[in-house]
Amino acid sequence: MQRIEAVKRKIKSSKDLLSIVKTMKVLAAVSIRQYEEAAGAVRQYFDTVERGLQILFRKHRGLMEEALHSTEKQSVMIIFGSGQPMCGQFNQVLASYVKERLEEGLEDPPSKMVTMGYRIASTLQNHGLEPDKIVEVPNSVSAISERVEELVLMLERWYTGDRYQKIILFNNRPVSQSSFIPVRHQVLPIDRDWLESIQSRPWPTNQLPTYSMASEELLSQLLRQYIFVSIYKSFAESLSSEQGSRLESMQVAEQKIEEHLSTLNRDYHQKRQSDITEEIIDIMAGFEVLSAEETP
Repeated sequence: MQRIEAVKRKIKSSKDLLSIVKTMKVLAAVSIRQYEEAAGAVRQYFDTVERGLQILFRKHRGLMEEALHSTEKQSVMIIFGSGQPMCGQFNQVLASYVKERLEEGLEDPPSKMVTMGYRIASTLQNHGLEPDKIVEVPNSVSAISERVEELVLMLERWYTGDRYQKIILFNNRPVSQSSFIPVRHQVLPIDRDWLESIQSRPWPTNQLPTYSMASEELLSQLLRQYIFVSIYKSFAESLSSEQGSRLESMQVAEQKIEEHLSTLNRDYHQKRQSDITEEIIDIMAGFEVLSAEETP
């Protein structure tokens, strides 16, 4: 009986764990949809920023050179990882990508390294890379904007005195609901080809919209929004990828737990049948003894 009770406890624990895994799987699936919608919304906002730059540069082409100007004295590298466990190789893939680019000379060693999430920071440390600043990952779509503002303000403080002139973002980007790839985006200095393509892009109507704000001030505001939406987009893509990786991990865990439960149930029935058989044998043996004693 002790063996059966031990197996029953294991079955109960496995069922409890299976229930938790299924709940996490549902939450991950719901979160993926939310972050995908957030990424789509910010892409539309990015299009608006592009339109603003297009109007400005077509009216004042000289401002484009001002936007491109950079001494690239020092750089900031921002790496978007996870803040929660059970997301498979999410952090490891991104950390390896960053390390490989640094080792291959594709990236200059950053003056500052900022990580989104303590888990990616720990993974980077295992690769010999020490973050200068760790920022908590937002736990909802509504919290992304606040975290982006925090980062933008931090970058503006670092830029005081024209010290930091290069910002590079690293994050995982979803390619399907459960798969992702690591990507890199240089926010500053702004890509010249991109700006020139904006400047030469046809406007949908015969007349460009006008604006009343000073051109230099408008450029400053648009570039600030460009930085904002770039960081927001990386957040949304990273969080969507994280939930996708978690969903895949939970699906694998669910399958393994169900297989384990199947083995435990089979073991339970075998042990139960064995115990019943032993009890029957004991009863029969006792009956035979009593029958032998009663025989004259």
